[in-house]
Order: sequence, then structure tokens, then C-alpha cells
Amino acid sequence: MPQDPDFKVSPSISVKLVGPNDEDKVPALQIFPLNSDINIEWSSEGINDDSTVFIQVHYIFPTIPKETYVPLLKVPKISKLNENSIKLSLESELFETEKFYLVTVTLEGDEDVVGSSDPFGI
Repeated sequence: MPQDPDFKVSPSISVKLVGPNDEDKVPALQIFPLNSDINIEWSSEGINDDSTVFIQVHYIFPTIPKETYVPLLKVPKISKLNENSIKLSLESELFETEKFYLVTVTLEGDEDVVGSSDPFGI
């Protein structure tokens, strides 16, 4: 007898960045001003509990053939999955202009469940 298909959703996290001057139309590459605040927003699918998530910012180091992601925060920010957002200050002590970065939100205890933002510049 055929088995019913398994429609279980794979756990996943989606990440979006919202800056101080964002409008409805998102440019191909978001550029945020140095010393401003952005909101890191995430949503999840297939995760039922209010798990802990780690938020990390990575500097995108331009290497060939593929870029290298260097963690920027000494200690990742910690939040709960259901909080869905956290504010990040783009401070000049950490960030540099004309450089590119990426934010990841990772589920505690399961590094395979990670959401990444689109790259952004300062």
C-alpha cells in the first residue's frame, strides 16, 4: 500500500534587514549609514518551540574563488526565536565604510538551521 507523502516542513529561518531610511522598494544592495541602527528581523518555519537563536555579523572578505565570511562580533547576540527581531548598532568601532557584511541567525543546538541576510554595505 502506498505511503502518504510526508508534508513536514523542514526547519528554516529567513532573515531581513531594515535600516533607518528604508522605503517600500529594496535596492539590489542595501547600504546603511555608519553609526546608525538597523533592525534584524527573522521568521521561521517548521520550528515549534521558542528556541534560543544566535545572531552574528560576518565581514565578507573578498577571496577567490569564493568569498570568506569572518565573524565580526566577539560574542554573538542572543535572542529568542519568537522575538523575531533585534536592533544592531552599526558602530564605527566594529564597522568600516565601503566594506560588505552579512547577518546570520542560527538555531541553538542545530547549526544546520541558519538564516542569512542579503549582503549589505556601510
